[in-house]
Amino acid sequence: MRIDARGSQGNTFYIISVVKKLLEDVGRHDEWADVYEDMTSGDYQHLCNVAYRATNGSIEVINREGL
Repeated sequence: MRIDARGSQGNTFYIISVVKKLLEDVGRHDEWADVYEDMTSGDYQHLCNVAYRATNGSIEVINREGL
């Protein structure tokens, strides 16, 4: 899933909710607290990187250069 950082879906809350849903959908809900803590421990770029890693590349935030 590609999320455009410049669009309405590029906001932090949307990305967090998508990651949570994907983890729950694949039965990894026990990892959510750690992933959430990691996602919110840095800036927007960090959040996007964690989202990508935590979902094994299922979520990619594009057009985030210069944000």
